[in-house]
Amino acid sequence: MKSTTLATRVRIAARRAYEKGGPSAVSARKLADTLGVSQMAMYRHFRGKHELLSAVVDEGFAELVERLRKADNIADPVKRLEARAAHWVEFAGDHRRLFELMFSHPRSDARRFPQDFVARKSPTGVLIEDDCREAMQHAGVVARSPLELGLMLWSVMHGFAMLRINDRISLPSAELERVCRLTVRRLLRGGASP
Repeated sequence: MKSTTLATRVRIAARRAYEKGGPSAVSARKLADTLGVSQMAMYRHFRGKHELLSAVVDEGFAELVERLRKADNIADPVKRLEARAAHWVEFAGDHRRLFELMFSHPRSDARRFPQDFVARKSPTGVLIEDDCREAMQHAGVVARSPLELGLMLWSVMHGFAMLRINDRISLPSAELERVCRLTVRRLLRGGASP
């Protein structure tokens, strides 16, 4: 039980350090000093920095899915997709360094399009694809496939997120959310006015 607690403490400390200072802030020595443990004790749980950052990434994706699920109770699939897009961009803004790490950290188990999305291995992809399927079936959205439409939406959401976290968009959060939702709506409605 104690070792599980240490693994959790190490992961939490690594995430805090990363979000505060980036990759150089995460080292076995610094984390061991912060936690008051030996570096060897940490290595019993994480073989190195790469494995530790992968655990931080896993935690980030779980939190992103939780954030996206805030839209689950919206009946209209188009409005649900708009909300999920807004939550995606909001999450990126709230966790800038973590979000960058989630999509830039090289991992052998990182989800790849289309194979992992067809196999429904991406929890975020499953949410978006299912919403796209429902929008196509019940809301008059026209697309070749829910998977392809999901890729288009993901690209838009991710584009807004990257622009936000890199300070390329200086709109207030509420205005950015409005523009993000409008973009998703127009994409789903074939460019029609809102």
